[in-house]
Amino acid sequence: AVVSTQSTWGQSAGMLPLLLISLVGTCLGVYVPGTPGADWTTEELVVVKAKLFSTFRYGETGPQALRLGFHDCLKYLDGTGGCDGCLNWHNVGSRIPDSGWVQCADQNVNITDNNGLSAIVEKLERIYTSTNQPWNSPSLKQSLRDSGKSRADLWAYSRGRQG
Repeated sequence: AVVSTQSTWGQSAGMLPLLLISLVGTCLGVYVPGTPGADWTTEELVVVKAKLFSTFRYGETGPQALRLGFHDCLKYLDGTGGCDGCLNWHNVGSRIPDSGWVQCADQNVNITDNNGLSAIVEKLERIYTSTNQPWNSPSLKQSLRDSGKSRADLWAYSRGRQG
């Protein structure tokens, strides 16, 4: 009997680029955006916890990390996204005049921006992409990005969500 693979190939040909990206990411270990992150080792969890402690010990980045974790998990207007390690940079770094206290009677705008999150995003990005940041913390053998971890997982871990 002759088995035709033409119809199967035609259906799966569109998946070939995704398969190749996935294989390259798996072979190299570098995180591929849009895919689940690699599992964390106990050593990575402990070292990153020390890095986060060092980062949060001074300054006000702990509350920013908590806020970042929630803002990252908001869905996009089209209903997609959420907890994906991506952030809308509209208004980030803008100085908005203080309009005083918002009253409960004020209309809810139903949208938010991520102003005030740039400092924590930049600090977490240094932890994500390097092995020795911050300087006063233990080093990783390989950066989280290069070992296949997702940025979203780091952001969730930084806000205290574990497991």
